[in-house]
Amino acid sequence: MSSTSCAFRSRANETTITYNARFSHSWGNLLSEYWEPVGLAALSGKEFSAGGGIGGDTWMSYLPKHEPARSELKDPDAVKQACLSCNGTRYTHGCAGAWTHVRSLIQDSTQHALDEFEAKHKMERVTSGSANGKEVLFHMRLEFLHQQVQWPGLSFFKDKIPHDATKITILHMAYLDEQVKSVPGHIHQRYPPAIQVAITELLGGYKDMLQPLCGGCGVETSTNSQYHDFASIARHKGPLFVMGSSFGMWAALANVHGPVYMSSNFGGGQKPPVEGGKGAGFFWDDGKMLPNQNVSNFKQMSANEVLRWARAN
Repeated sequence: MSSTSCAFRSRANETTITYNARFSHSWGNLLSEYWEPVGLAALSGKEFSAGGGIGGDTWMSYLPKHEPARSELKDPDAVKQACLSCNGTRYTHGCAGAWTHVRSLIQDSTQHALDEFEAKHKMERVTSGSANGKEVLFHMRLEFLHQQVQWPGLSFFKDKIPHDATKITILHMAYLDEQVKSVPGHIHQRYPPAIQVAITELLGGYKDMLQPLCGGCGVETSTNSQYHDFASIARHKGPLFVMGSSFGMWAALANVHGPVYMSSNFGGGQKPPVEGGKGAGFFWDDGKMLPNQNVSNFKQMSANEVLRWARAN
């Protein structure tokens, strides 16, 4: 007998939680829908099914369409707490859901899906970082109205970026007209010329702010396709910082190296412990953050004013 699951677009019976799979170009939101019923099934000791799967012709089509029951992860109390926190919400990155307990599943399934996608399409493997783990990656989401986005101050990075880091890369969405034209695949957002100028100033200011933290190492910016950016975050070897992005959060949860520092307004702002998995850990970053409503497409604060705030905080 089926009943409604507390996960969005899902139903449950005595043995299985089934997710009614769909596709969206908004990968972060889609993965929030997918991973919560995966987690609930594991914590319930039930099988998981996603029918035909998600992802269209993207790497996500290689994520599991079926998962066996995981008796070793069964935790009825965790199921209860996840349902109380999320209660059918679509955007489970905004609550302390079942996903916080199953990082090992997220890592294994995501890494396998990325590998399979690249092999199937005969793609060059996307890599990031170095074997010694001394390169830092900071994923910056270039949206200036979205309420999830908060701009990190200096304290977000201080004492977390190693003094002997050899390089810092700021990974960001394509925003200049020439970048948008050259990047293949889905483009999340386009910007008018005035905002392009402000973004360039903002990126330059963050580069200048971060450089002293690594003893003057090189700091560069990078942008590429939606897939390349996701895989870079998921595979980065070294410290990883993520702000204001469920896209970045799911990639970072899949990272097996780290350490990972994530903006603490995600997970419902409750800083739920993220359990299990490989690597140097997943941490909610307590550094100071400037809410996006203070910026409002640079109508409330200019790029220079945002940078002054960041340097002081």
